[in-house]
Amino acid sequence: MSGSPTAPQKAADRRSAHMSATVQAEALPPDQLTAILAGALDRLVDHNILRAVLQQSARERHDLLAWVDHA
Repeated sequence: MSGSPTAPQKAADRRSAHMSATVQAEALPPDQLTAILAGALDRLVDHNILRAVLQQSARERHDLLAWVDHA
């Protein structure tokens, strides 16, 4: 979380021994945390596949609702 305030790692915390500092995500303002997560996820998502999945889901929902209406 680049640019976020950091604190030294607690001596008793061995979960991330390779890290010299920690950031408490819950201490960040919600809009900042949202922006950090959205940016990270955006780089990981294949938007062409996501678009195709959402279109298929919409078609299936439409078909199911039409089927229920005629049942």
